[in-house]
Amino acid sequence: MAAFVALLVRRRFGAALWLLAGLTVQFVAEMLLEPLVGRPLPVPADGTPPDAGFSFPSGHAASATLVLVVLVLVAGARTGTPLWWACLGAGSLLVLAVGISRVLADAHHAADVVGGCLLGLTVGLAVAPRPDTSGARGKEAR
Repeated sequence: MAAFVALLVRRRFGAALWLLAGLTVQFVAEMLLEPLVGRPLPVPADGTPPDAGFSFPSGHAASATLVLVVLVLVAGARTGTPLWWACLGAGSLLVLAVGISRVLADAHHAADVVGGCLLGLTVGLAVAPRPDTSGARGKEAR
């Protein structure tokens, strides 16, 4: 939600819509994958039976990764600049923290978190807005 608000405040309305679209696609993909894979939730450390539901993929890891991808691609910083690296580094640490917290909370297996990150990366790259370079190429060709 904070990423969506940040995009709105920066008047990046198209990116905000792409983020919402990406989260929607990611959620649908997650809902389709869970029963297809059918991996049960991990047994908690205290030995109590796990909650009903499926474990793969981690929706938290998928969402965090998707938000990172969209924000890094629309941060307004050119690839390779210090601002871009700072956004990528801070976002990656947040994604790592989300993944570790899901495993430590006995909510997911480590492979579920990796699968969630891959899902988020795939959807994020699929829906992230691309800079329009067609006009620049057309001018050079003339």
